[in-house]
Amino acid sequence: MALLKQNIAIDFGSVNTLIAVEGQDITFNEPTVVAIKKDTNKIIAIGEEANEMLGKTPGSVVAVRPLLRGTVNDFDLAAIFLKMAIKQAVGQTSPFRAITGGVIAVSSDISELEQRTLQDVLSNAGIRVQNFLEKPIAALYGMGIDVSLPMGHLVIILGGETCEVAVVSLGGIVYSKCFRFCGVDMDRAIVNHIRQEYNLVVPISSAEILKISLCDLLNKEKNSMEIRGRDINTSLPGSVTITSEEVAKCIMPTVNEIVAGIKEVLENTPPELVCDILTTGIHICGGASQLLGLQELINEETGIQVILDPEPMLCTCWGALNYYTERPKKKSTA
Repeated sequence: MALLKQNIAIDFGSVNTLIAVEGQDITFNEPTVVAIKKDTNKIIAIGEEANEMLGKTPGSVVAVRPLLRGTVNDFDLAAIFLKMAIKQAVGQTSPFRAITGGVIAVSSDISELEQRTLQDVLSNAGIRVQNFLEKPIAALYGMGIDVSLPMGHLVIILGGETCEVAVVSLGGIVYSKCFRFCGVDMDRAIVNHIRQEYNLVVPISSAEILKISLCDLLNKEKNSMEIRGRDINTSLPGSVTITSEEVAKCIMPTVNEIVAGIKEVLENTPPELVCDILTTGIHICGGASQLLGLQELINEETGIQVILDPEPMLCTCWGALNYYTERPKKKSTA
């Protein structure tokens, strides 16, 4: 029986990686983390299993992220991670199907060197036919927006370590900026606050839980949560109660940078497209886009309606796959 051709799409992020297989659901959605043994370089785990090891490994084992701020930081580990992630993603497919091509969603400001590095990573992972698609176009397409029309759309992708703001029209990027800060910087700000104010050292994973559970940028909800860590003075376990107001105060400097980035992009956008955006609105996606009060805050700062995608974590990966499989192939390569 002849092999049936099948394609995949990859949203290779610094914090999380998603893989969608043609004709199936998103079959891989896990942290971009690899755990290895130092002495043998043997891979122990990837994804969620490796992520649970961060900060908890013995001296002989290290858990690392192969991407940093959206770029490949460790080529070998990035290739190994992708190869294993792809194997997991397509593991349930028919034995008569072959992964013949892939599209990877990339930042709109990717350099030639970064693109060549990703090409080599994909080749080492077994993907021979490679296509690159800018994340803003993939995200909008995944939201069900026809990006080929002469209509301006503003999209913001709020990831773990990067924030990308772009204006798209006629199937291309008109103007964009990629900022090397976002969700993880909010978490670190919370960690620093607790250390400075309460002399308590807490893991960054606990800070992320605080951010998700307590954040209200408009301070409408008054909540609190106990968090545990190590007391700096006694070196013993300790705990402290953190309020939603404290969390919002920690996060606001990064949010203000995001708002400033949106305004910078709007200032450099042709007036005809700005008029379109007043009608089409600002579309936001990514993990940090779900922060309570963020939509209202951006709306207040810009005067433009803000639309949060119902699947903010998934739309970029879905959009990349659908754009590649539904449109003429000559348009799928960025």
